[in-house]
Amino acid sequence: MDENQFLKLLYKKLSQTAKKEELEQLETLRHSQKEFNNLYTFLVNKNDNEYLGENDVKEGELAYATLFAKMHANGHFEKAPIVPNNPQLIHFNNRTRKIRLFVSSIAAAILVCFFVYGWYSTKNNDNEEWKNSNVVSTKKGSKSFVLLPDGTKVWLNVDSKLTYKEKFNGSTRQVKLIGEAFFDVAKDTKHPFIIHTDDANIKVLGTAFNVKAYDNESNMETLLVRGKIEITFNKIATNKVILHPGERLKILHKTFIKDNTTVTQSGASDSLILERFDLKQKEIQDTLWLRNTISFDSEPLYTVAKKLEKWFGVTIQIKNEQLNDMKFTGKFENQSLYFILSTLKETGKLDYKRRRDTVYLF
Repeated sequence: MDENQFLKLLYKKLSQTAKKEELEQLETLRHSQKEFNNLYTFLVNKNDNEYLGENDVKEGELAYATLFAKMHANGHFEKAPIVPNNPQLIHFNNRTRKIRLFVSSIAAAILVCFFVYGWYSTKNNDNEEWKNSNVVSTKKGSKSFVLLPDGTKVWLNVDSKLTYKEKFNGSTRQVKLIGEAFFDVAKDTKHPFIIHTDDANIKVLGTAFNVKAYDNESNMETLLVRGKIEITFNKIATNKVILHPGERLKILHKTFIKDNTTVTQSGASDSLILERFDLKQKEIQDTLWLRNTISFDSEPLYTVAKKLEKWFGVTIQIKNEQLNDMKFTGKFENQSLYFILSTLKETGKLDYKRRRDTVYLF
């Protein structure tokens, strides 16, 4: 089918894995249909120093919706939300409030949404059990929305990876997560939903919660908004913990990787902290990222820098080690990196310089 082949070739071009003959075939295909060419222009023919005009955006969104409709009509998936203005499907760069689109981010985000419905699958060869799984990845500076085969909704934060089976045919619905995601799990009491992370396995029946499990951070966190979840552990001698709404569980790592170096914290082993929070509060810090808001709550500059690196896809170097432990508090909704750095500078505690994708703090 032309639509399927076009998307496969477009993906290869964007991921820089296309061969010469595949690029030639893509050129032929994109000129064969108007929506192909519009989507190609939307994703490929702009760079991060240019702006997409309103007409470009509308034509790209229309092409996106049209392809959804065609694939739906040909039976490639049961449900397809043909809503081009859905903010989970069209991803804007965090660096500016304008309509400026960062091509690599939006390309990854839109194509990821195509792949969710089975149009194109990448293979995960971690082990035999997950050999033929779908993998959705976000780079630093981009987020994505995923609709799983059972109707579960997943919002994937920056620099994260979700692995799942194309069909949930067994007695359970299993996925793997590296990074951070918010899950709104479709209720199915006969088929528990299980999320595997490096530290723990989270079992749910139907609920909404946030999981933060980056492999380069000092702790893993799970926050429950609705329902009930059961957590078992891979590295801690504890049977299980059951979370109720308004509870947050943290696993503090005994060791973790910091700047390619193994860091050892105090304590004999990984430890658990159970916290409670008020669900009635207007804002829960753990889930602010869903509203494109980055926040710091009395956090050391080193942690702030790591958050900004993931959020904006840049590298940040702290040139003065005395700055590492200085703590900052702030909340920034839809703000650029320049605005946040300027705000930090206004505290009088530091200054910065930026050279392309590297920021120096001193």
